Amino acid sequence: MQEKLRGSRLIVVPGIAIALAVGMVGVFLGSMWLLSMTMPGTSSPLYYSHPKLIVFGFVYGFIFSVVLVLVPRFRNIYPSHRKALKVSMLMTYQVGVLLHSLWPPHSAPWLLGYVLSLASSSLFAYYVVRMVGRPSGPLAAADPIISLSSSTAPVTILFSLIAEFGGHNTFLRNGVLLLTLYGVAGSMIFGIGIKTTHFRIELKVRRRLWELIAPLLFLSASAASLSFLFDNLTLELVALISYVTTSLLWIYSVDGLKRVKRGERYNKMNERDRVRYLFFSAIFVVACIWLIFGGLTGLLSVVFLELQNSFTFGLRDAFIHSVGIGFIGNIIVAYSPLLLPGLLSAKTPYRGLSLYPLILLNSGNLLRVAWFVSGAPKLDGLVLLSVALYLSSVVLIIIMMIRQISYPC
Repeated sequence: MQEKLRGSRLIVVPGIAIALAVGMVGVFLGSMWLLSMTMPGTSSPLYYSHPKLIVFGFVYGFIFSVVLVLVPRFRNIYPSHRKALKVSMLMTYQVGVLLHSLWPPHSAPWLLGYVLSLASSSLFAYYVVRMVGRPSGPLAAADPIISLSSSTAPVTILFSLIAEFGGHNTFLRNGVLLLTLYGVAGSMIFGIGIKTTHFRIELKVRRRLWELIAPLLFLSASAASLSFLFDNLTLELVALISYVTTSLLWIYSVDGLKRVKRGERYNKMNERDRVRYLFFSAIFVVACIWLIFGGLTGLLSVVFLELQNSFTFGLRDAFIHSVGIGFIGNIIVAYSPLLLPGLLSAKTPYRGLSLYPLILLNSGNLLRVAWFVSGAPKLDGLVLLSVALYLSSVVLIIIMMIRQISYPC
């Protein structure tokens, strides 16, 4: 058992460590970009690489690291099989992300970076799809969702390469943003969320609806891909409507907005289980609310873009940060202290879990989203407060995660 856990640590720890490091660089550059909006003359082309570092570097890197160990556990397979290859794949992928994010398009390092990232993500997708295999068990509906998410990752990296080669910003091309937020990260969360419904109590799960999620996600990803290939805004709207519909269906099917603090099962919980449940369920509900709001702002942003309205920029930024930070970011923090210690040490720590870092994160995100949606003037104090909330929350979250992993007691 200890050998298996050691193998898991050798994969997950370096993978998450470098994902966090790349993500912190992205957060810093993003904060500098936000500050530059109120400080003329301080902008830098490097600041615009922050979305790629956060999405491809942190979010994808974190997902790859955890899934490489978690999926084998779902199948009761020795997770550290070929661990050297897995670690090499994760490191190669992140080197590629740094190269194609920080070097200018059409340069040799930029091209090499995309080759490395594309090859590594393709290897990851092949491994996961092969490991998942045919759907089986009472939670089988999650299997094709996890496979689809993994398979979409290299597609988004390829689309990013094509977009930048043509002189476009990756996330301004039709379809790419939807595929990264919903097609890869969101879909993986949907699959894991179905697999881990037992993390919450007194739920009214609707298993029959789970069978609809994978087909809808496939149709959504197909529409988003076509919108990119044909540069068609109407197809992107179709894809977005489909993704938002699927998101609402998933929330309803897993009873995502329910959180109970009374009842027979709650009263029977010991201190450890109650602390972990209250921590996880609170963040899960908040994340689902962000997902709903993000879908609404996303739909409005496309409608306003069709009308050629200047309000589109604020709505699009609100959509990105509602889904990207509000949903995906919160879910990552919710699952990490619960899943990672068990994968790495077979223990279930609970002391040190705190919602205060999440309060800071969501306050900063709410402030930013409200600011962009309202179209209010860019006040220096408002920008500084938002940046301070973001940075302090990220630091506190990382400290909490490290403590949970390092001191599992």
